[in-house]
Amino acid sequence: MNFEKEEVVSRVATKGGITEEGTKVIYREFLETTEELFNNTLDKRRLTAEKAKESFE
Repeated sequence: MNFEKEEVVSRVATKGGITEEGTKVIYREFLETTEELFNNTLDKRRLTAEKAKESFE
């Protein structure tokens, strides 16, 4: 099964209710948050790899 987000929300949330309001925040902030998460994770990985490489030189 493949549902669109609106269909999922309509199945689990009361119109105008708490869950519906929460999903609005998730959909509004999700892309920016995941981009920041992956960028920070990759930066930390690079630093860790550099430190590990330096310790073997």
